[in-house]
Amino acid sequence: MNHLKAQLVGLGCNSLLTYADESALGFFLQQGFTDSVSLPAARYSGRVKEYDHGRMMQCELHKEMPYTRLPHCIGTARRRAMSEWVASGG
Repeated sequence: MNHLKAQLVGLGCNSLLTYADESALGFFLQQGFTDSVSLPAARYSGRVKEYDHGRMMQCELHKEMPYTRLPHCIGTARRRAMSEWVASGG
């Protein structure tokens, strides 16, 4: 998903829309999607397939976000925070 986000940002996209059924909601929430869609309906009407019992979800994309390096960045920040916590007496 992070590679898709990076490609879309490279193409100039700033939002990603999808319909998620109940079994996929957790996945999309973990990927940064929200069910609060701020994109005007006129921008996606007729372009996004609607499903019964599905929920429209949106993910805002930011060109400054290093999507393909995100797991590494988070891991580095986590290790640094843990090191600082241990050094301070935890």
